[in-house]
Amino acid sequence: MNMITGFPFKSEKYTEEGIKLARGINVKEGVLNWNETRCWPTLEPHLVDYLLKDGDILIAMDGSKVGKNFCQVKESDLPILLLQRVARLRSKLSLMSNFLYSHIINRNFLLWVEITKTDPMVPHIAPTDIKNFQVTIPPIMEQQQIVDFIETVTTKIATAISLKEQEIEKLKEYKMSLIDGVVTGKVRVC
Repeated sequence: MNMITGFPFKSEKYTEEGIKLARGINVKEGVLNWNETRCWPTLEPHLVDYLLKDGDILIAMDGSKVGKNFCQVKESDLPILLLQRVARLRSKLSLMSNFLYSHIINRNFLLWVEITKTDPMVPHIAPTDIKNFQVTIPPIMEQQQIVDFIETVTTKIATAISLKEQEIEKLKEYKMSLIDGVVTGKVRVC
């Protein structure tokens, strides 16, 4: 695994257009949130190492949700430059990005962060804390089987949640319809 932290871009040089900057505020629980997007005007040669790729894993290193604010970069988010206090993990040949991500979303990573974080007022973790998190690396074929299993099961769970949410919405509509019917006299109460 290759890990770096971002570049110290000067906030007074941020622009409205250009290359998006992955700041700690953008890294949320499992997603990149672009509600507060800041950009850098151009890709200068000294910034190439901070250019993110599809599958990179980002971890916000500061804040009350340190250890919970992480995500995986998607191609649709690119191009993005990495800002300081955000760590980027990039897998190597013997380690699949999705397999590494499964370790970061695991409770063990959160427990590790709880043990290693500092400053209770504004909790943060250091790059060495992230580097020292132990990841067992089985052969690629086994990693793929694990990732496939996780994706299959989580897809089924997401589908079940969606169906339950639809049922709940229908019940809410029925409840409102029933109340309206009783109040307007369209439904008789015994």
